[in-house]
Amino acid sequence: MKGQRTPEHFRVFLAGTPSAESFQKRLLARRSDISDADEMAAEIRTILSRVRKGGRAALASLVEKLDYVPLGPEALTIPAAQNAPASKDVPEKFRRALALAITRVAAFARCQVPRGFVVRDRSGVFEEKVHPLESVGCYVPGGRAAYPSTAVMTIVPAKVAGVPRVVVATPPKAYFDCAELRWAIAEAGADEVLLAGGAHGLAGLAYGLEGFDAVVKIIGPGNRWVNGAKRLLFGRVDVDSLAGPTEVVIFADESADPELVAADLLAQAEHDPMAAAILITAREEIVRPVAIALEAQIQALPARSPARESIPQYGGALVVENSDSAVDWIERFAPEHLEVHTRDAVRQGRVIRNCGAIFIGSASGEVFGDYVAGPNHVLPTGGGGRMFSPLSACDFVRRTNILQISDEGAAGLSDGAAILADAEGLPAHAEAARRRRGTRRGR
Repeated sequence: MKGQRTPEHFRVFLAGTPSAESFQKRLLARRSDISDADEMAAEIRTILSRVRKGGRAALASLVEKLDYVPLGPEALTIPAAQNAPASKDVPEKFRRALALAITRVAAFARCQVPRGFVVRDRSGVFEEKVHPLESVGCYVPGGRAAYPSTAVMTIVPAKVAGVPRVVVATPPKAYFDCAELRWAIAEAGADEVLLAGGAHGLAGLAYGLEGFDAVVKIIGPGNRWVNGAKRLLFGRVDVDSLAGPTEVVIFADESADPELVAADLLAQAEHDPMAAAILITAREEIVRPVAIALEAQIQALPARSPARESIPQYGGALVVENSDSAVDWIERFAPEHLEVHTRDAVRQGRVIRNCGAIFIGSASGEVFGDYVAGPNHVLPTGGGGRMFSPLSACDFVRRTNILQISDEGAAGLSDGAAILADAEGLPAHAEAARRRRGTRRGR
């Protein structure tokens, strides 16, 4: 690429150079901004406290102030079917596409539901029993747009897992302005809707309101206010991972189609001004065709598309020494989405572990994962792929351990338990164990 002008939106960084190091630091700083809400914690605590103490009236006031929609306190919560549009008010093509998504997401989720197990030995019967959670709050963001697909991805696995009460919290403007969102919420199987976004919406889910019971777990993606509220509410309710702006890494070689690579980079970049879209390759010669294709495609996007901000800030191509270097970098970065467009895509894609989701081969566009493939699109971001998993039916159940020990089993286990209790300085524990063998300590 020497001597050639790089298209203005998409920059190229050679691994090991100062510019590459600066780019990677910017990506890391973005992740810190996503996950670190310390400077917002005081304001979020105030919001949570207002809802906890003031109930419906306080939440209605916050909805008017922060969601810009005046709602009476009683209008904040409604049955999911109440405002579901008539089928004639939703395009048939959308209804068919949504039905496809629901069917495929449900089929994938059914394979994930834990079944529990029983272990029997000479000591007795030991069981792990699985129960669906009593209630779940699904947060569906709606600041920049309405997201029917997120309603599907959060509600359907909960219902497959057997959760009897699923509540959706979403900004009221997105809900009322988008018939497709209302259709998706009802069709996916939600039971109730809480018309409130952001930290105040999560407060309503976690603390409950007059005539509206609190949920036991909150899941779903959101902005820094949502993530900050999740952090502070954890313990009162369970939460899933802290999902931030999206990110995609595309690992490509000379076999990749530049037009497809560019299209997939832009598909994620248009989500948010902080979205990261990165091409990583050991073949420098493919970068310019991708950059040219991206430049042409970005011109076709709306003038206010977030991609026009995110690509210059958090997009680019990183050229590394070889494929092993690319794999090492991907493992460290742990992207939310990874696409592998290489000749050896199957092998290379399957050796990588630290990702939210991996899309192997050029036909496996990340866009299918967003909507209709079946696996969930609520994925760990910001390096969370190293320790968190995609949202699944497993997130909507809890497990109970059951121990049924026989008299013979208790006699056989008592000495071991008592010895360990003595080592920990817990004589009452030791005595409780020894009593199971019929002999008091000291006799």
